[in-house]
Amino acid sequence: MIGIALLFVLIAVLQTALIHYHHFSPFERESNLRAVLWGARPAPRYWAVVALDVCTGLLLTLLAIGLWPQTPGDAPLARLARTLPAGALTTLLAAVAHHHVNDAVIRFPRIGIIARRMVPALIAGALAGATTLLAVALAATPDWTTALDVWLRLLWPFFIPAYLLALLVFVLRALAFFLRVIPVIGSFAHAAASTLLLVGMLACYGWMAGAVLPGVTGLGLHGLEGVVVGVGALALVALLLAW
Repeated sequence: MIGIALLFVLIAVLQTALIHYHHFSPFERESNLRAVLWGARPAPRYWAVVALDVCTGLLLTLLAIGLWPQTPGDAPLARLARTLPAGALTTLLAAVAHHHVNDAVIRFPRIGIIARRMVPALIAGALAGATTLLAVALAATPDWTTALDVWLRLLWPFFIPAYLLALLVFVLRALAFFLRVIPVIGSFAHAAASTLLLVGMLACYGWMAGAVLPGVTGLGLHGLEGVVVGVGALALVALLLAW
């Protein structure tokens, strides 16, 4: 668990840097990407920040995998390879959900339009919750066939609680923005609280998988230490280049 704690601190520090470079929230990421797609010519620092963001996301995925249950004897790298595609799909769906939330909020105070614009956000959020449970199932089982069976067993009793938990975490992470008013450590407090809420939610999803898979165990980052060190080193290089 010491490795998990140290990885969490590293992620919080990297997230603090992303706040400094205005590339932390989904809105900031989307705005920056749109500017590039519309013809803006960013400085090399922008691409270093994008690389830092990608590395931070990978480290967060590794942290989640370290918290999720695992079938004894499952090869760590094979487990990671199975889980990453579902994690990438979840990230994409979450970005779509955040896009529609932002698109709805800017319509205030036109409540009717806001309500209509929130529908695709809620649908994308529900799909993101389902694919997160799929990622958990893939991490907890040794193959796709077993994972799909476990995923279906997870969806029936746990989908609605998982979705409601995700909505609660979404609101709390938005409110964590106000931690930035704390002198000196405000940005770090925001990054740490936001990351802790997300990690806590993912840990709860892992507990849900453990409830339908008795006998699985959590082995932390065992077997993935080299991957964590490699991605962490790349993140630090990207941070130095952005600096």
